[in-house]
Amino acid sequence: MNNLEIKIEYEVNWRINEISTIKALPFLYKFSSQQHKLLQKHTIPILYSLWEGFVIESLAIYAGEINSLNLTKKQLCSSLVTHSLDHKLKLQDGKTEFNKQISFVQEINNFLENTIQIPTRVSTESNVNYKVINNLLTRFNLPLFPEANYKNQLNKLLL
Repeated sequence: MNNLEIKIEYEVNWRINEISTIKALPFLYKFSSQQHKLLQKHTIPILYSLWEGFVIESLAIYAGEINSLNLTKKQLCSSLVTHSLDHKLKLQDGKTEFNKQISFVQEINNFLENTIQIPTRVSTESNVNYKVINNLLTRFNLPLFPEANYKNQLNKLLL
């Protein structure tokens, strides 16, 4: 197993242990009816938090592994270069004044002359539903989640 797989597996196992502990609580302790309702009420937000944390951490690990290779724009796929540019230069911000456009192009040229560093922080918009996870996977040039298997379940978890 390589370093990336070991780190991701650790993140998966840590979360599985957390979920196992939550699942075992009612069997380990005698809860009152009120305590049981409280546990049920907070279990879904805990599960969502574990999911969002996994997405953030695993993409940070992946970006870190790519960054350790010190790759240039020619060695990276366009989606990773665009993700890095967007993070650094805020591509969606409108540059309407020509002087700002010139400065922007100069920044892009400077950025592309060096090795590209993929940002290790990703924005989940506190909303890792089906659309957001697939947008993140697209940015990182990873396979998308199939709609049939994941869309309804992820969106339901978020709700």
